[in-house]
Amino acid sequence: AIGATSGEALWLASVAPPDGGDFADADATPLINAAQGEVVVAGQNTGVYGLAVADGSQRWFHPVRGAGSVVRGPRGLMAFSSSLEGVFVLEHGGRVRWRRQTNPGFVSAPLVVGDIAFITHAVDGLLAYDIETSEYLGGLDPGSGMSGPPVHDAVFGRFYALTNRGTLVAFRMDGR
Repeated sequence: AIGATSGEALWLASVAPPDGGDFADADATPLINAAQGEVVVAGQNTGVYGLAVADGSQRWFHPVRGAGSVVRGPRGLMAFSSSLEGVFVLEHGGRVRWRRQTNPGFVSAPLVVGDIAFITHAVDGLLAYDIETSEYLGGLDPGSGMSGPPVHDAVFGRFYALTNRGTLVAFRMDGR
């Protein structure tokens, strides 16, 4: 946390393994939950942390290997994916609402639109889950997987995703 006027650190918190180790990577984008006064962040080799905005103190922790960026879902839910442990949805306080195992391999950060979490997988393509229940709603297997996250165009109601072989796929949820 950096002071807006001074540019100096207000506090520091580590999400790396305490003993260091060979893999202390933390590539995730922090998620600010202002209503809870928390910053949610993930460490690749540790898990997902809820830290107090005021001082960086740890409020909660969920251990998971390979966790990526946590994204905001509806009704205070938070979603993230792990290349090793699948797709997760957390409630406030870090409680796991659900977890769905995926095949090992790169899994994008979820794109949450309404009550659906869309995830791309390096082998399996596009996967869609109900954010509340974890129900698998369907997928799109382009035959080469997808590694970049999907995007949503709210104006036209379309989704776009790029396959690993360079094909841009455009689709709508209603099948048009």
